[in-house]
Amino acid sequence: MASPVLFDIKNDCLDVILNRPSEGNLITNEMGLEIARTLRDVGPEIKLIRLRGSGTNFCKGRQAPKIDRDTMTPLQMRHPVAEVPLTLYAAIKEARAPTLAIVQGEAIGVGCALAAICDMTLAADDAIFQVPELNHNIAPTLVMWALLNRVPYKTAAYLVFSRERISAARAEFLGVVTKMIPASELESEAVALSQSLLSRAATSLQGIKEFLKFGSRMDPASAAAYSATLNAAVSASAPREPH
Repeated sequence: MASPVLFDIKNDCLDVILNRPSEGNLITNEMGLEIARTLRDVGPEIKLIRLRGSGTNFCKGRQAPKIDRDTMTPLQMRHPVAEVPLTLYAAIKEARAPTLAIVQGEAIGVGCALAAICDMTLAADDAIFQVPELNHNIAPTLVMWALLNRVPYKTAAYLVFSRERISAARAEFLGVVTKMIPASELESEAVALSQSLLSRAATSLQGIKEFLKFGSRMDPASAAAYSATLNAAVSASAPREPH
């Protein structure tokens, strides 16, 4: 039986591949925890982490965990319902290396959050994005936490309140997607961007990612001082390009 999530490291690039194509790559709690553990253990040699889905769709959401509402207390339900997806989102946000989502087909609910949470997102022009939880009277606060510091306030509000299925073009306009690409060119564009990034030093890429993670949390003066210190540290350690 094929693993529901695959990990492949080549040329200092880690591919995380959701591998349940017949189920639309629905993410289970077990998959989420395995991805989170792997990302937390990423070594200093990794230059890029790519998140993608096998088959037709990127990720059509989350497979609901089994809970017994009659016997479980809210505190007992907190772990399977909330803590696992938050652990996954945090692992992607805090990953050592820059992250790239490559999106085809549907990115729904958790899938939309995963697409948005990565540092960069390439999407096929026929991809679809949606946060539909309110259709079931669920307040999608977990997805909304993933969207924090990723999309503007009004984008997050519109996605969760409207539940609209939006096109890749609209997702790019709203900031969920970095770049929309013709579906036939998605793979070649992803390869080109990946090769461009992988040609750079790991210390430089990870220094950029570190500032993206922490700089926005600081007041301007602290961010300026941190940027100078980080720049000096990376410049001193990165290999020099030949003239």
